[in-house]
Amino acid sequence: MLIKLQMKLVSNNSTLIFRNTPWDEKVIGSPSNEITDMLECNSVNDIQSLLQQFEEYCNTNKIAYSNVRISAQNKNIKLCLQLAGFQFVESSIEVFRNILDFNIDVRLMKQIEKIEIVNYHSKYLEEIKQIASNSFNYGRFAEDANLNSTFNGIRNSNWVDDLAEKKEFKIMLYKQQPIGFMAYEINNCTCNLILGGVHNSYQHFAPAFWSAILKLVKEEKNNLNITSVKTIISAANIGVFNLYIKLGFTIMTTYWGFSKIRNTYLP
Repeated sequence: MLIKLQMKLVSNNSTLIFRNTPWDEKVIGSPSNEITDMLECNSVNDIQSLLQQFEEYCNTNKIAYSNVRISAQNKNIKLCLQLAGFQFVESSIEVFRNILDFNIDVRLMKQIEKIEIVNYHSKYLEEIKQIASNSFNYGRFAEDANLNSTFNGIRNSNWVDDLAEKKEFKIMLYKQQPIGFMAYEINNCTCNLILGGVHNSYQHFAPAFWSAILKLVKEEKNNLNITSVKTIISAANIGVFNLYIKLGFTIMTTYWGFSKIRNTYLP
């Protein structure tokens, strides 16, 4: 998938960085983008100037949907986003773990013995896309009440297409059938868990599967110098949040997620 370079807007010392999101456009049916960073944005005047410039870009390019995640500590950005027509849609939490001291809980060994972790193969693609479509009830699209409820499943299914060939992608088999998956990438000694899920009928295997993935990452550390693992999860997803806590993760950052829909440009 072609991803355009990031673009930036400047007001005094403040900078807004954004990019087009063809993966969201594919679902919504209209151009979309996301603000990826807002740097040195402390002045309300500068933030409002940046958002005005951003809105002018969106109207010129007929952008129907925009989203952004910001640090929950920055109230000025939150205020300015709301004044600019953005709506709060979700809260998410970034969690982190040192991988060097990870050890599998012995109580999970019987479950782990029942599953097999294999590398991605195209023969499993349709089953994995189905799991991605049906197993996620949280996240930007799932929690945005202004979006069509079917968009979330379509987006996650499309996401698997993109991740399967480009990232580390592991599949969990049970009795030779795919029942779960995990996509991740290694960047600067950190393993970022991008997207992972388990079939709704086999959720009891989730702790064993996540533990097996962390063990694989730990075993790769000697070749890739991996020292830590992190991911972002929805604050509303209590089950998964508790899973990460049980696996020894700690909270790094809390984010607020906002979106804006420009109905004029919807199909």
